[in-house]
Amino acid sequence: MEPTLVMDDLARFCCQYPDCLDYGKRGYGNLTVCGYYGTQKRRLLYCKSCKARFSERKGTPLFDSHLHEPGHLRTQQTRNG
Repeated sequence: MEPTLVMDDLARFCCQYPDCLDYGKRGYGNLTVCGYYGTQKRRLLYCKSCKARFSERKGTPLFDSHLHEPGHLRTQQTRNG
């Protein structure tokens, strides 16, 4: 059985702004959900440390890609030799 992702679990996210004191610190407690946007209702995250707002997809290959959830993507495999 695959584990399910809790929608409000922010422990896997971190601030995406290099000037922030909490930049790159996952599960640090500095992030909250301040809104939703787009047709897919992506979460807009807010960093309490630097007061920045950013998409939950910022810093990932899916940012600004207009693709649906990662479960709909296929992984491309390459052959050696």
